[in-house]
Amino acid sequence: MSRMMVTNLEGVRSLRRAGTVSAKPRRHGSVQGKNYLPLLEQARQYYDTLDRFRRERRRTRRYVEGDQWSELIPNVKDRFGKSMIREEDFIKQDGRVPFKQNILAQLVNNIIGQYRKNPNKSNVLARARERQKASEMLTNAVQSVLDINEASELDALNLREFVTSGFCEGKVTYEWNAARQMPEVHIRNCNPNRVFFNTPLSDPRIEDELTMIGEFYDLTMDEIVSAFAKDGRQAERIRELYGQVENDFFRLSIPDNDGLKPGNMDDMDFQNPEDPGKCRVYEIWTYDMGWVTYVHDYLNGSYTRTYLSPGQVDAMNRARIEQGVAAGIPEEQIALLDYDRKYEGTWHVRYLTPTGDCLLEEDTPYAHNSHPYVLSLWPLLDGNVYGMASIPIDQQRFINRLIMLIDAVIGNSAKNLLVVPQEAVPDNMDLSDFAEAWTRVNGVVAYTARNGAVPPPSVVSAQTVNTDANMLLQLQLQLINQISGVNEAMQGLAPKSGTPSSLYAQQAENSSVNIADLMAVFGSFKKRRDSKVLKVLMQYYTEPRYLKVAGKEFGDVVDEYDPQLADSVVDAELVVATSTDTPVYRQLKDQFLMQMFQMNAIPVEVLLQNSSLQGSDVILAQLQKTREQMAQQQQMMMAQQGAAAPAGMPAAQPVPPQQPMGGGQ
Repeated sequence: MSRMMVTNLEGVRSLRRAGTVSAKPRRHGSVQGKNYLPLLEQARQYYDTLDRFRRERRRTRRYVEGDQWSELIPNVKDRFGKSMIREEDFIKQDGRVPFKQNILAQLVNNIIGQYRKNPNKSNVLARARERQKASEMLTNAVQSVLDINEASELDALNLREFVTSGFCEGKVTYEWNAARQMPEVHIRNCNPNRVFFNTPLSDPRIEDELTMIGEFYDLTMDEIVSAFAKDGRQAERIRELYGQVENDFFRLSIPDNDGLKPGNMDDMDFQNPEDPGKCRVYEIWTYDMGWVTYVHDYLNGSYTRTYLSPGQVDAMNRARIEQGVAAGIPEEQIALLDYDRKYEGTWHVRYLTPTGDCLLEEDTPYAHNSHPYVLSLWPLLDGNVYGMASIPIDQQRFINRLIMLIDAVIGNSAKNLLVVPQEAVPDNMDLSDFAEAWTRVNGVVAYTARNGAVPPPSVVSAQTVNTDANMLLQLQLQLINQISGVNEAMQGLAPKSGTPSSLYAQQAENSSVNIADLMAVFGSFKKRRDSKVLKVLMQYYTEPRYLKVAGKEFGDVVDEYDPQLADSVVDAELVVATSTDTPVYRQLKDQFLMQMFQMNAIPVEVLLQNSSLQGSDVILAQLQKTREQMAQQQQMMMAQQGAAAPAGMPAAQPVPPQQPMGGGQ
């Protein structure tokens, strides 16, 4: 039997929102006296399981930054043979200089440079053609959020972290923007020294295996009170929980570390903050099991996960029946809601103190029914995670050793050494006078020969560079490029003499294959993060707002976000995809537009609206202004001719303005 729609559009939207957002999330007030010490202990255990990863990350970071002689080795000069010493200190004990040639930094910077030279952007694509206008508006809204958060800089820094450690994590929230004096979608990167999540993980779709994720913060007492206290009583309770941290001596102290060095991050402890004037707060998201309701709406065909109770769904059905009967529709033809109860997980967040006391807990407030984090790990083979920069560390160490060996050979070899028998030194000269005369330009030294028994003075010069060491150095430099995949063509170095241009172009093209997997995983991270950005802004942008974005990709929806237009789009109809945004791409686009213009396929206005030519907007505005002036002048001339026409003669008919097309014919 066919079913009829009996509710208005606003009712459909309300149900759709109820299907994706908790009708009334469970939110407990701040500082309610609950204690979650076992949960905090579980988070600490997960944090400890990442200790080996953090140590390997620190080692790789030190090598990339140039600190390449920090490894601990047995001190062979210790007569007991049990002490360890840094390689740099051991080398200095012998009076040598620990030279290093940082090749790893060049490899990492090259990958970052390749990413910056080939940017891409996220577009919201509508699967249904009639939703194209909404997808353009949402694309512009996502781009506005990314511009406000300077996402290009965040992504470059996250990619550097990804190349170094194989880890990248971001967080998408909805917070107050002090600079813009309004709430905005907020994006930030997460430091691996502060985050924790359940392990092991082996599925690249990290979300499918996560049951706990979170991080900890070091905040001042005023910041904690501002975030969690609702009144003076709760503020006092928070101060009691943290106790002596409020003491002025601690609050005004400055941590003893190098300000712009990673020492304080390397020594991060799960329990105690590095800064004694700050307090530790833990944000822990857990996947808790409970009853949820899946509602199938025969009105619009949606099947959504809700927190509605069976009684609430029945009440909505009764309201529909009353509305339909009042409209004269048979009850059996009224579209109702069908539901099914399931016991499954829901994401839940708790903010805890170091003693496990709860500052705030609630169900996830986001419509995507998940936590705000986005996590990517590489390569995740059997759960193993490491950075690409860690692969050629052994080659980097060998290069440093060879450079020191060559330097030692050069420093200890004979260089223009004068060998002279003592008997060959004249009696009227000492050894220093003899050496000075020997090295003087046009100098002459007269001595009495000893009947051939005494050999003449001679100069000894040993080979300054060991050929084998030099060959090994060149071999290691080649190996480090081959292992890392960043070869000379990818670095943009000049090709060897006689190399055909086609071969060099093919080498440059093939060089990107070596990092294709890494960049694809990072691209997937950006796509999932921007998808979360889209869902958060669609949830919280409930009022029209101006979109702060540069560019001119779209037309009449570029300046303002319309929540009603966005609310009419079902989530399943949208997909976030990335597109290239490089100078080469823009040049190809401009060439295509020019060809269309020359073929009279598009007018000059379309060419200027879509061209990336500098100043095309100004040209278009001037062109439109000139045409308006010409149209006004033509109308005035026609009006004057009509007034001056003799009686009985028809007035001249206005000629419509011509719309010039291309300039090809």
